Amino acid sequence: MDKVEFIISPKALIIGFEHPYNAIQMMADRIAAALVEQGYAPATAMIGNENLPDQLSAINDPSLELIIFLGSIPLNLQVNKMHIWRFIPKNVKCIEIILDSLPYDFRIPGFINYLNDFTTSPNYHLASFEGNIAKTLTEFTGKNVFHLHHGAYTIAQKTSPKKHPDRLMFWGSIGAELGRNDATDDLLSTLTQFNVWGLNKERLSYTADAMKASDNFYGYSELSNALDISLQDLLRPEWVQALCAIDSALKRYRRLFLIESILDFPLDIYGKNWEQYLPKKSDIRIMNFIPDDNSVFSYACQEYAGIVNIDPNWGNGTNERAITALALGVNVASNKNEMIKDIHGHYPYVLDRQSIRDACKLALDTKNVLSDLPQFSWSAVIKKLLIECAGQERHHFTP
Repeated sequence: MDKVEFIISPKALIIGFEHPYNAIQMMADRIAAALVEQGYAPATAMIGNENLPDQLSAINDPSLELIIFLGSIPLNLQVNKMHIWRFIPKNVKCIEIILDSLPYDFRIPGFINYLNDFTTSPNYHLASFEGNIAKTLTEFTGKNVFHLHHGAYTIAQKTSPKKHPDRLMFWGSIGAELGRNDATDDLLSTLTQFNVWGLNKERLSYTADAMKASDNFYGYSELSNALDISLQDLLRPEWVQALCAIDSALKRYRRLFLIESILDFPLDIYGKNWEQYLPKKSDIRIMNFIPDDNSVFSYACQEYAGIVNIDPNWGNGTNERAITALALGVNVASNKNEMIKDIHGHYPYVLDRQSIRDACKLALDTKNVLSDLPQFSWSAVIKKLLIECAGQERHHFTP
């Protein structure tokens, strides 16, 4: 008779990387807590941490059943000259969570290799917080890529009076985009500099104008539309540097457009490099915060009437700022977003100055109301993801 070993708490490993504002560690910690609720004994490993070799020792644990990669950078890790997902036993479930726009991931050799292997094993999975990315990669690979909610970084709700009840808050830097070394302050200049498609001046100008005017907040998709090139066909290795620079320039343009639309609003900015773009006389204040990382946001946003948010990569999905503020009962003026469109306290805008001003005024003037959003807890996000992965694996083995 064969012996079957039953493991009460299978091991899980979450692999991320050290982020200048602690964003990845925060996500890893929340996912780890959610995995405990699902019966796992999780550990985390962060690329850039001096203890990384010890943190990765979990891959040798025979009770390891799950690895979650946060972003594409961990996919470059190798053990004994093998990609880490190829080194571990085939029965270990691997989930890659895409954190940003696709061109950035296609810069990472490990991501390309994982994408190639993704279709070969039922235990390899992909997920994205942005529905457009999930759809694109599903079409690209022929295997379902999951679209999941972003979890909220909730803390205890503030009960004392707000410090800034008559002001709005914006969280984000300028000139710190992922392709910042290549992008310029002008979208047309960046397109011209990285004109890998050989477009003439008129077509370059048209492309820049079309991208600026679009309400499609997934910038990569809008570039595809403006160039009339399919998303799949755009993802050529020789074009990736150009795609990243253009995407970063579009992000910078949209953030500037947003803030320039509300220069006369009572606004506090938590971010870097804004001084050069703001007039000397305005009601905008640049705030310093300690510690200098993303953990401050959940505390700071509760001191305001509302937050002003933009994220050019999320049109069919949402980022942590918007959903965290809403889960804490703080109003949010944000780009039109399908995933949070029906939540009380969300005031959507399109890329039009009056639309932005109207949304910000509502966020400023409307009383905060706490909404119950259990679907945006990390526990719910991870539970749903594990259920979808299990379903995909069963489907693979069903004759």
